[in-house]
Amino acid sequence: MSHKTVLEKTYIGIAKVYVYDKEKVKGITKPKEKLLIEDLKCRIDYDTITGTEQGNLGQVYQQITLFCDPDIEIPPNSKIEVTQLGRTEIFKNSGKAAIYATHQEIVLSQNEVA
Repeated sequence: MSHKTVLEKTYIGIAKVYVYDKEKVKGITKPKEKLLIEDLKCRIDYDTITGTEQGNLGQVYQQITLFCDPDIEIPPNSKIEVTQLGRTEIFKNSGKAAIYATHQEIVLSQNEVA
C-alpha cells in the first residue's frame, strides 16, 4: 500500500471549492462565486499556537490546514466549504498549496460556521 493511499484513509471530510469569476451586470463588472470542485475527499486539521507579546497576556492563534489529493488544483484565494464529523465550516482566502508526492496542504482562513 502506498503512502498516498494510507493518507487518503485519513480523509474524513468532504469539501466544495469555489472560485470567484467576473460577471457584467448592466455594464458593471462584479465578482461572481463559481463552484469549481464538489465532493473533494479531505481532512482539516486544527493547530493551536499560543504566543505572548511583551506587556500583554498570551494570545491564542489557530492555524487551520486542509489536506487533500495533490493532483487536485485549488487556486489561492478560493472559498472552501468543508463538512467533517457532522459539522460544516466555510473558509475564505485559501493560501497557496504546498504540494507533496502524497498530499497537499492548504492553510485556510476561518470565515463562518454554516
